[in-house]
Amino acid sequence: MDVPTSGDAPEPQVEPTIEEAAQRETRTGGSTGAVARAGVFMVFAAATSRMLGMVREMVLSHQFGQGRWADIYNAAFMVPDLLFMMLSSGALASVFVPIFTSYLEKGDRERAWYFFSNATTLIGLGISALIVLMEIFVVPLTAVANWGFPRDKVLEVAALTRIVLPAQLCFFIGSILISVQYAHKKFTVPAMASIVYNLTITAFGLVLGNPITGLGPAGFSWGALTGAVLGNLVLQMWGVKRLGGHYRPIFNWRDPDVKKFVLLMVPIVFTISLPQVDMEINKFFSTFLPGDGGMASLNYANRLMQMPLGILAQASAIVVFPYFATQAARGDMDALKRSINRSIRAIVTMTVPASVLMIVLAEPIVRVVYQRGRFVPADTMITAKVLIFYCIGIAAWSAQGLLARGFYALQDTARPMITGSVVTVVFIGLNALLIRIMQANGLALSTSLAAILLAVALFFQLQKRVGGMNGSQIVFSFLKVGLAAGVMAGPVYGVRRLITQFFDPVSQSTTALSTMEGLILVFAGALVGGLVYAGMLTLLRVEEMGMVQRQVTARLRRA
Repeated sequence: MDVPTSGDAPEPQVEPTIEEAAQRETRTGGSTGAVARAGVFMVFAAATSRMLGMVREMVLSHQFGQGRWADIYNAAFMVPDLLFMMLSSGALASVFVPIFTSYLEKGDRERAWYFFSNATTLIGLGISALIVLMEIFVVPLTAVANWGFPRDKVLEVAALTRIVLPAQLCFFIGSILISVQYAHKKFTVPAMASIVYNLTITAFGLVLGNPITGLGPAGFSWGALTGAVLGNLVLQMWGVKRLGGHYRPIFNWRDPDVKKFVLLMVPIVFTISLPQVDMEINKFFSTFLPGDGGMASLNYANRLMQMPLGILAQASAIVVFPYFATQAARGDMDALKRSINRSIRAIVTMTVPASVLMIVLAEPIVRVVYQRGRFVPADTMITAKVLIFYCIGIAAWSAQGLLARGFYALQDTARPMITGSVVTVVFIGLNALLIRIMQANGLALSTSLAAILLAVALFFQLQKRVGGMNGSQIVFSFLKVGLAAGVMAGPVYGVRRLITQFFDPVSQSTTALSTMEGLILVFAGALVGGLVYAGMLTLLRVEEMGMVQRQVTARLRRA
């Protein structure tokens, strides 16, 4: 990677307006305007889903706090997530889209739907068989996945695991159905999957998981199963049908496309699911933490960290991937390199300030979201510290998702497989080391360090694969963004101190604030931080700021 030497910064390159870029990108994998529109919608949908997910967690924390039942509910997903990691539904999507898209590009829709039907049948039968086996051996599997839990706790976890295991079939089949829609550049119905899922869990948790019914966390578990059926299966079947898709029960495991699909999917499992692997490894080690609530604190903090990651990064990665795949299928490496470069710079520009804001405002954020019912101020302080260490890796997690999809668009899974496997081994070692020094905080820090290592390694690998991505431009942009976010941190911390002292002059503790007072603090801090950050980007002439301004101006003129 070309790193600028001191005093020799690269000349800034002016990004094209929407109109200019659209004329160029129409020939290289899609309209920039189409990408932008899809991106805006996916960000909105992801934000809605994440907010509903937070409502779900708020209901969970209110009813179970950060204790035994919260641990049991979170642990119930360990075995199902093991299946997810073994045959990642994310891997299915990343491999399916390029193969399916290649037939659409050739105009061979009949062959595309044949591949869809064959893959769906084979995967459905395979996953169903695995689920039956895991249901039979659910107790020993649960004991291994939650090694540090006592026997009585393992049995309670296993009872909930039996409920949520079948949901994995919906996720895997739904992943293929969603991939078909992505290949057609359709994002609306797929975006509704997680919204329906979170709504259903929350509704079931409120109705069946309250103390009156006596079901406890089982109410949330039944909600998870029902939400998966409705959002990931039934709704997505309707979405594919709208495209004219048709399914036939084809069982042809000798088909060359299926063989290619399997060969590509096996190595990709070790990389596309790495964030999920990291969380499950965190959970495994958390079973050795003293007392109850260790796993719950990690889960609550991780859910908050996932907010900006899901809204800003994952939504963008989902949108750009079909365009990456189209550019790669056409063999237009220049367009692909431009797209990856631009996407990384945009993601870094958005996620670095989000990371800094969440670090400075960690305690008031946790107070506003979780502190009610059985979730007490002491739980807030514990979770806030864990959140700080998780947030260090937000930008890195965002970048690695884009970089990984660059490989998948090229149908190259061997390189990220090796990189992801090595990082996972390092991550396990970090967990074993840092849990002894920092307990739950050490597990969160291990996750961030692994994310940074993975992002850097993938960048060098992808740059070598495509022949350079103007790395100096990315590094220089990152340095500017980091400086702007660092300057922003001071005023945000000042706002936190002033508002806390105003509302609570005695203890001056954010955990003593009311929910409304905490909301005022968080919004005021975010507003001041956003203004300072925007000002710094303008002052430093960060290209991404100018690109956003030009795109907004162009849209206003057309309106």
